[in-house]
Amino acid sequence: MKKKRRNRRRSSRRRSGPVWVVSLALFLVAGAALGFVYLWLNLRCDSLGSRITRMETRYETLAKELSNEQDRWANLITPANFQRILHSHDLRMVRPRADRVVRVIHPFDGDQRVVSLARSDAGSGRRMQYE
Repeated sequence: MKKKRRNRRRSSRRRSGPVWVVSLALFLVAGAALGFVYLWLNLRCDSLGSRITRMETRYETLAKELSNEQDRWANLITPANFQRILHSHDLRMVRPRADRVVRVIHPFDGDQRVVSLARSDAGSGRRMQYE
């Protein structure tokens, strides 16, 4: 019996056909994925940029409000204004005597230290000393 001969050209065409189709499909899928990543990054950058702009505007508004409040507070605590406010509330206040003033020598740093009140040598009030 005779063996059938296969046409090698046809079989090689069948094998090479899907290779370029698959490579083209992979190329298109990779291009689409890169396109979606680009769009996502672009939208993300735009949203972050608008958020930063809003936050900068809010910061400028708060900085202006802070400056206004600091000026207002500085005007409120001037001695003349302070006396006027005390008088308007019918409060009679005088400065304390020197022996009634307590001055802090060292700031408290959170340790559990014993604080004692001692008279100062100059008579300008009491001082807090840490032991």
